[in-house]
Amino acid sequence: MKILLLFIMISFLLGCNTSSKNKTFTFRVSPSSTYELSDAQSKVPGITFERLSVGKKLYVQDCSGCHALKNPAHYSAFQWENLLQKMFVKAKITDEKEKILIREYIMASSK
Repeated sequence: MKILLLFIMISFLLGCNTSSKNKTFTFRVSPSSTYELSDAQSKVPGITFERLSVGKKLYVQDCSGCHALKNPAHYSAFQWENLLQKMFVKAKITDEKEKILIREYIMASSK
């Protein structure tokens, strides 16, 4: 048991030491799908791993309070744009920076 705990702690610490300039970062949209940062940047040019992470956090925080989260990869960017416009109003999300981060995460993760 102690060995397993030690292994988990070492794995966690090694994972925290990764450089954000590495283009092979991956982010998990759902338990069944992982994308490389370059895939996200092909949809949202210039997006960073940090912006994706914050956008996802805001998406989970703001959207899961009212309904089950949708997998961004299940809808196109066009479909999401229509949904986001309605959901920002319903969720009373008025902060423009927050909207941008959520939109970037969703668009970068869409099909």
